[in-house]
Amino acid sequence: MKQWKRVIAGAGAVAAGAAWIGLQQPAPTPLPPAERSESRGNRPLPDGLPEPVRRYLTDTLGDAVPVMDSASAWGTARFRFGPVWTSMRWRAYYVPGYDFYRTLEITWFGQTLAGGYDAYVDGDGVLALGPPLHIFETGPAISQGENVALWAAAPLMPAVFAGARARWEPIDATAAYLRFPSAGDGDLLRAAFDPTSGRIREMTGERYRGQDEKRSWRIRYSQWRSVTGLASPVTIPHRAVVHWADQAQPYGDFLVDGVVYNVDVSEMLPVD
Repeated sequence: MKQWKRVIAGAGAVAAGAAWIGLQQPAPTPLPPAERSESRGNRPLPDGLPEPVRRYLTDTLGDAVPVMDSASAWGTARFRFGPVWTSMRWRAYYVPGYDFYRTLEITWFGQTLAGGYDAYVDGDGVLALGPPLHIFETGPAISQGENVALWAAAPLMPAVFAGARARWEPIDATAAYLRFPSAGDGDLLRAAFDPTSGRIREMTGERYRGQDEKRSWRIRYSQWRSVTGLASPVTIPHRAVVHWADQAQPYGDFLVDGVVYNVDVSEMLPVD
């Protein structure tokens, strides 16, 4: 009997190890969309921007702000559920500064294990993951968190930072506050810029974690790359790492494999 117990325990350990290894295998990169970026002209960089914001936008966009009415981005990620890291691939659709919808696929040995999405559409947020996780969350707290996520993705479509919905307040030579529309008492993110390159290094703010109270949160950007397709190249971060301040390690590490602008996103989002 003891021998059988050891065999069963050993088989369980092998299965658990295989399951863990499968979750660590990198997710395959999603295929690029068939559509390519469409150039829709430029507008001047607005006056009155705090100096680090003006320097950042000049570096990433050039002397003029390209029109970005919509965007579609895709890539892979590592995401942590409690102590367990998983591999993931994602695809996101944006009406910059208004709405987004992002599909999520957790993979095991490169195959989809669980699928879902998170979104912020018409002021309502949702987080949904299918079996075996069975997560579906909505409500004011989720909406606030997803609205923060919308604006934290803005470096992928930096023209929104020069738009009317982004209100900047100066702090010093390397930081500024970003205020953006929200349903509550007003949300903001503190943007910190690299003193050498001028590029945005991180944004920090308060965000609901699930239905819990607001907690300090940050996203860090790195590995900048140039994206072509508009009248002039756009510089975006290839990597974004997200972190709750009260946790010892990040919970998400996202890689951006590509983004296209001014494409049709009407299947996922309301478009005027």
